[in-house]
Amino acid sequence: MTMLDLKTDELDQPPSAVAPNRIWASLRSSPLALTAIAIIAVWTFIGLTIDLWAPYDPLAPAGDRLQPPNAQHWFGTDTLGRDIFTRTMYGVRYSLPLALIVMFFTVLIGSVIGMLAGYYGGWIDYILMRLTDITAAFPPLILAMCVVAVLGPGIVNSAIALVAVWWPITARLLRAEVLSVKERDHVMAARVNSASDRRIMLRHIQPLCWAPVLVNATVDIGIVIIAIAGLSFIGLGSTPPTPEWGQMIYEGAGRYFNWWIATGPGLAIVTLALAFNFLGDAFQKALDPRRGEG
Repeated sequence: MTMLDLKTDELDQPPSAVAPNRIWASLRSSPLALTAIAIIAVWTFIGLTIDLWAPYDPLAPAGDRLQPPNAQHWFGTDTLGRDIFTRTMYGVRYSLPLALIVMFFTVLIGSVIGMLAGYYGGWIDYILMRLTDITAAFPPLILAMCVVAVLGPGIVNSAIALVAVWWPITARLLRAEVLSVKERDHVMAARVNSASDRRIMLRHIQPLCWAPVLVNATVDIGIVIIAIAGLSFIGLGSTPPTPEWGQMIYEGAGRYFNWWIATGPGLAIVTLALAFNFLGDAFQKALDPRRGEG
């Protein structure tokens, strides 16, 4: 059979694409992946339902100031007497959705740039990759701080800044994948059959390139959560009295005898970031084409 003998329906099925049921089967067989999914699910549930069961108002004093952890205040109280457990639970409403939004637009922008650069090559590739190199030349967090300093402090501006500095990672990754896929037989067959560039990119190349992007994005969500907290910690993210984890850690910074102020939000950041890290590792194993052979 030659390229010209292939039917359009057959061309729309790129080879070696990983089936979703295979991915789920791999995740179910990994205790670490199931633990990560459970942690993310719990934090998501907390964020969606916290208004229904929160023991205290996150912005109002709930008792005496600087109480250590006790039966009434599991994580203690802060310098204003606010319940740290309540504020920590409310904090997921800022960190998790913001990290997901940042990663969505990061993947969207990076994928478009990486796809165009890898597929067309030539001067388009040169211009887009030089732009990528210029952006990636700066440490992401330092560049994000500069962007927020220009835009002004705020949770929305910090998200914009992180998107502006994070997309080169996805762009480089997807470009490399596109370069390795665009010369395969099924892509060449689509060209011979007069498929449009848009159809080739979306139907024949993209399905074979999404796996490493998914792995990288999942791991990076945890890193973005830390970056969001970092910007708030230095005063460039959320502003008081917002119950945001980085801002809460800043309030407890230097208070060695009041260690509980920063412990609650710190543990929240660690658990959620590690969960996405472990989930990304599980995705990598599930999407490895050599896995399960033999």
